Amino acid sequence: MTAFELKAVKFKSLVKKNYDLIPEGLPRPTHGGFAFTLLGKRKSGKTNLICNMILSGYAKAFDSIIILNSTVFLDPTWESLKEAKRANNYFFDKVTNFTLLNILQKQKETYLDNPKKSATLLVLDDAGNFFCAKEAKKFVDISYSTARQYNCSILCSVQSVNMLTGLQLSNTQYWAIWSLDGKASKKIADDLSYHLTPRQFEQLLQKATQKKYEFLYVYPEADEDKDIFKRNFTEDFT
Repeated sequence: MTAFELKAVKFKSLVKKNYDLIPEGLPRPTHGGFAFTLLGKRKSGKTNLICNMILSGYAKAFDSIIILNSTVFLDPTWESLKEAKRANNYFFDKVTNFTLLNILQKQKETYLDNPKKSATLLVLDDAGNFFCAKEAKKFVDISYSTARQYNCSILCSVQSVNMLTGLQLSNTQYWAIWSLDGKASKKIADDLSYHLTPRQFEQLLQKATQKKYEFLYVYPEADEDKDIFKRNFTEDFT
């Protein structure tokens, strides 16, 4: 059996006490892990947002945080995490199938050995061409669809909606979306309009992202329709 052929196990519903350390409004796991996709053009502020989320609560809430980014040792945006010197932060600049496969296998083993100490946040930040290869997309699909069963949350940022597969779209539990051009906006609107029409969603996205670095936060599982869409996690603007 290869490492990515995950053997079925009985899923244990875990509520980690440390999740209370995550600030109100930020995505948090409920049963197992979550899948959170950040979609925005280059220099929109995705990496900065990831660092802020980790420093504001995720670093204490998760047992380990694994960051995959090809420029993680070159991009100064990551310095805030490196300076924090938290023992549970791990950085990889080799974004390959082999790296991701080994991380998933190790997470599976950790979960089966000690579920209560296995809460992991896996960050795939702007992996770029990695997502364009067919084989790579298969491994990312596996991450989106199975990692949460092993208490692993996925936080994945991409520059284009074309880098996402249908499985990744359907398995995303939370979204942060920055300003998009008309074609990309139309494409994502068909999947994320929910109680709105696609045209209404496009207008909502445009309104939420008028200012630089602002994003539309989408939480489809919100209890009420009015809470599905926010600006910057908590701001009502509709």
